[in-house]
Amino acid sequence: MEYKLIENSLNDLENIKKTIFYNRGIKDIEDFISLKSTCLYSYSKLRNIEDAKNCYLKHLANNSRMHIIVDSDVDGYTSAAMVYSYTKRLNPNIEISYSLHTKKGHGLSNDINVPENINLLIIPDAGSNDYEQCKALFEKGVEIIVLDHHECDIVNDCAIVVNNQICDYPNKYLCGAGIVYKFLQSVDSETWNNFADDYLDLTALALISDNMNVTSLETRYLINAGIKRIRNKFFKALINKQAFSLGERFTGRDIQFLITPLINAMVRAGDSDEKDLMFRAFIERDEYFDYKKRGSEDTIKETVYDRAARLCVNAKSRQNRSKDKGMQDVIDFVKFYKLDENKIIFANVTNILNSNLTGVAAIKVADYFKKPCLLLRKIDDSTFAGSGRNIDDSAIENLKDFLEDTEAFDFVQGHQSAFGVQIKKEKINNAILEINDKLKDADFKTVQVDLIIYADDLSITLIREIDDLKEFFGTGFKEPKLVIENLLVSKEQFSIMGKNEDNFKIATNDNIQIIKFRINEDDELLKALESKEEVYINLIGTANINNYKGILTCQIIISEYEILQAAGENLV
Repeated sequence: MEYKLIENSLNDLENIKKTIFYNRGIKDIEDFISLKSTCLYSYSKLRNIEDAKNCYLKHLANNSRMHIIVDSDVDGYTSAAMVYSYTKRLNPNIEISYSLHTKKGHGLSNDINVPENINLLIIPDAGSNDYEQCKALFEKGVEIIVLDHHECDIVNDCAIVVNNQICDYPNKYLCGAGIVYKFLQSVDSETWNNFADDYLDLTALALISDNMNVTSLETRYLINAGIKRIRNKFFKALINKQAFSLGERFTGRDIQFLITPLINAMVRAGDSDEKDLMFRAFIERDEYFDYKKRGSEDTIKETVYDRAARLCVNAKSRQNRSKDKGMQDVIDFVKFYKLDENKIIFANVTNILNSNLTGVAAIKVADYFKKPCLLLRKIDDSTFAGSGRNIDDSAIENLKDFLEDTEAFDFVQGHQSAFGVQIKKEKINNAILEINDKLKDADFKTVQVDLIIYADDLSITLIREIDDLKEFFGTGFKEPKLVIENLLVSKEQFSIMGKNEDNFKIATNDNIQIIKFRINEDDELLKALESKEEVYINLIGTANINNYKGILTCQIIISEYEILQAAGENLV
């Protein structure tokens, strides 16, 4: 176990808040905490937004046939739902249709069929890079509006592209739904309405789910505003489904861990009918279904919102079962062929992993081996494609840019730490050699922490101070990690817990619970306490206050630990 303080960390136990904010580059704490609407930027700063608005309003007034592409992630579904619902609100009789991806695709990929005889195509959360597809449609007389946030190097003059990444808009941390929200604001200004704010809840859900950086004041303002006014009926149904785990006062991070995975599971593991049902729930198309609960003889009427939420939970369960098996197969494959000896893991998962699970598995593989990874599958005899993921505290700050700079890939598209790739088979070995050479001195093992605490200094007050900051946690404002050194653990304090007896708990004399999840029978501490009464450990973990049925418990959740010695032995 290797760790060090974040560079220039204050490590001030007397001022926990200042240390954590300082470590994240935030010096004006009060401005960050007390957000004001002055942090919002005008939609007019987005290039082409006036052209997009005028084009949209022209087609709206002409009762044109419109079509929307629904991208295959939370941002895609929410941003498309916003456009669809807003359009129907302005003109209930307009003919507007949509297309869902049949697989994990983006924009105008091959699995999307655009209907004939449409007049306006709207592509939220994608489309900036789809020049050839847009050109073919444009030549047929279709006008196209792209409302996107992905980086691109292509000048797409066959569409009206509104994208914060390719203009001077100050905030680069808006997702597709964020750009759609700005677009709706622009239409509001022309139609004398104030409808855009009614979609702040979906904007917030997308910003959270797409891991937008919350140190951007505008982004965090929109997230906070959206969480405070959740109106979408499907979003509410998902919250009700997770009410026990969410509690009454949930944060953006809670949504990221408990709501986002349900929607993503449906996108990846749901069938076409289920995904269409979920989108109909997002656009609040009221429907009712006959439903008989398991073990009940009575049939009830189930709303489309409750049905979609229930099916999302089922999809997540299916995905977990498939993922757990596939994950272990990938991990075993990486270990067997020693692929983790490379600085970035390249793994061919063609015959190992379900294609819908490539992205989510890449996250887990990177986390397991504590280094970036690319999970690739064979497209044809000469080409591989797949997903890339970086790790927290990576030695590579911008993995996407790093891979692009090798010039080995056909494309690397997406976000800096989570993206899709394509590469020719003949270039893979040379790419691995080049990357290993460039990163020969890179350190992926050392964990950067906010605080290093001697066990005697661990207190309930310290945990409360960290827990008080949880509303700020998110991408760019990581949950603080701390090290506790020389913690004495006795058999009396140690216990196994959980339905499957795969977690342990250390109860300190100060009523703090120190917990490690997902252990196995070979766990080092479990084995040590079989033969020794007491041992000392160092641990890396996070601090929080757990609220279970109104009972508050201060906790440290261990990510990793090391045994130092048996009690009574000389300290090394």
